[in-house]
Amino acid sequence: EEGGGICKSNIRASGEYKEELLHYLAETKKDEQKQYLVRRIGYKQPDDMVISRIEDPRIYNTNVTLAIENVSEFMAGSKMFLAPHIYKFWSFSMPATDKRVRDYYFETPFLKTDTTIYKLPEGFEVDVLPASKSFDCFNAAYSAAYTYDAASRSITGVTTLELKIHRIAPAEYQELKTFFDKVLKEEAQRLVIKK
Repeated sequence: EEGGGICKSNIRASGEYKEELLHYLAETKKDEQKQYLVRRIGYKQPDDMVISRIEDPRIYNTNVTLAIENVSEFMAGSKMFLAPHIYKFWSFSMPATDKRVRDYYFETPFLKTDTTIYKLPEGFEVDVLPASKSFDCFNAAYSAAYTYDAASRSITGVTTLELKIHRIAPAEYQELKTFFDKVLKEEAQRLVIKK
C-alpha cells in the first residue's frame, strides 16, 4: 500500500550472458551481486536479497528474491505509476548520425523475453494499461502485451525483443536506430493503478 514490495525473479540465460551471470551472481560476494543486479541489469535498489541457483547444465538458471522499498516509479494522490518491468528491460539508445559510413556492431545477436506479473494489494485496481504493441524491421522485432485478471488482482506483461544480426551495415543503421528509439518509447510507458 505504501509502494514497497517483494520481487521474485527467475533469470535464465545462455551463451555469453550465462557466463556473465555465473561470474557475478554465483562467484562474487553479496555486495557485488547487489551492485551487478542494480547497475548492469537495472533492478531497483533492494533492501534485502536472496539468490538461489537452479542446477541446469544447458543454461544459467537462478531465482532472485528482492525486498524493494519503492516498487512504483512515482505516486500521485491515490494512483501509483509502475514500469512495465521491475528492471530495465531495454535502456540503450543507438548514437545519432546523419550518414553512417562504417558498420555498427552489437556485442551479440540476442533474444530477450520477459514476463512480469504485478500482484496488486487489496483495495487497488487497474486505472490504465499500456496498449499492446508489436513492430519489427529488417533484423529486429519487439512485442509487448498486457492483461489484467480481476479475480487474482494480477497484471501480466509479456515482452519480447530480438536482434537477429549483430553486424549492422551503414545502409541499415538508420532503420534499426528508429526501431530501437521506438522500443525505448514503449518501455517508457507506465501501468497505472489506483486505490
